[in-house]
Parts: sequence; structure tokens; C-alpha cells
Amino acid sequence: MDDTVWIGILSALSALAGGGLAQWGAMRAARIQAETTERREALQWERQKSDKQAAARAAKGEEFLGWVLLAEGRMLDRLVHRPSAVPAAESPASAARQAYAVALLYLDAVRPLAKEFYLATAQMQTAIDEGDAEKIREWTGAWRKSLSTIEDAVAESARI
Repeated sequence: MDDTVWIGILSALSALAGGGLAQWGAMRAARIQAETTERREALQWERQKSDKQAAARAAKGEEFLGWVLLAEGRMLDRLVHRPSAVPAAESPASAARQAYAVALLYLDAVRPLAKEFYLATAQMQTAIDEGDAEKIREWTGAWRKSLSTIEDAVAESARI
């Protein structure tokens, strides 16, 4: 074989090797881009999921605080007016029980505080309903302390 044939063969092999190398590089770049896109989409999905969970927790926190404040309002009203025939569903303990239920289901951080508030509210309500001034004084401190503890916890979580 003369030199011209060898040059032709080498040129063809060089072209094939260059084309193969270019194809390999393009496939590798496409794979890297696909992996990057997949990671980006997974991260966006996780962020959206996290944002939705945070919004749901915030909504449950607001619901919890609403029940606590309703219980407080009913308790203060009961202290002033001492109603004798209020339906159980409109009692301070009923609202405190609802707050406790929300905490049990959705708010791990305030669950023990909600239980303490519910129990103190029920004891305070019983003392008011019985008209026992001694028990009212006794439970007022515990009830106010449990309410204050919840307010502090909610305020702290709002700062986070």
C-alpha cells in the first residue's frame, strides 16, 4: 500500500474518532444537564412541600391561639358575670378543650402547655360555678400562669 492509502485510512479513522468523541461529550453533557434539572426540580418540590407544611402549621397555630383567646374571654366574662345557665359548649373549658384538641393533633411543641391550660381552665370554671372564692383565688394563679406560658410559647414560635 502506498502512502496515499495510509493517509486516507488515518484521516478516516481520525474523523471517526473525533465524531465519536464529540458524540460522547454531547451525551455526557446531556446527562449532566438532565441530572441537574432533576435535582433542581426535586429541590423546588421539597421547598413547596415545606412551605405548604409551614403554612398548615401556622394555620393550626392560629386556630389554637383563637381557641385559647376564646377560652380567656369566656373565663373573664364568667368571672365578672358568673352566669348560671351557660350551655357547656359556650363554656371556657369547652374552648380550652378545643385548643387542646388542636394541639394534640397538630402542634407537638405546645401540647403539654395546652393540656395544662385546659385542666387549669376546667378547675377555674368549676370553682367559679361553685361560687367558692377560696378556690377561685387558688386557681386564678395557675390559670393565669398557664395562659401566660402559652402566650410566651406562641410569641417565641412567631419569632422563629
